[in-house]
Amino acid sequence: MQTGIEKWKNRAFKTEPDPKVVKLFADLGTAPVIDEKLMDAATVLAASGTVFALRYIRASMQAGIEIGFDWQTAPRNYGTNRKRSGQNANERTSAPRTIN
Repeated sequence: MQTGIEKWKNRAFKTEPDPKVVKLFADLGTAPVIDEKLMDAATVLAASGTVFALRYIRASMQAGIEIGFDWQTAPRNYGTNRKRSGQNANERTSAPRTIN
């Protein structure tokens, strides 16, 4: 008789994503289906990328304050630019270094 772990190890894995699972995640945001070998990299990008972005935002605000803006005005000066940059990144259909 197999244990629970053995049954889990021996089960057949689907190669195609379950549409119900993809829809569940798509309802929360984007749901790209990637190869399992990329899961570690995706985890790093999802977690660390957010931290790096927040550090950049903080550094930009501090730079604005250091060049003379008050703490309330500094975030507004780069806020619109940051928002549009994010939209451009999401709409991009070519490699980041290409101009389209």
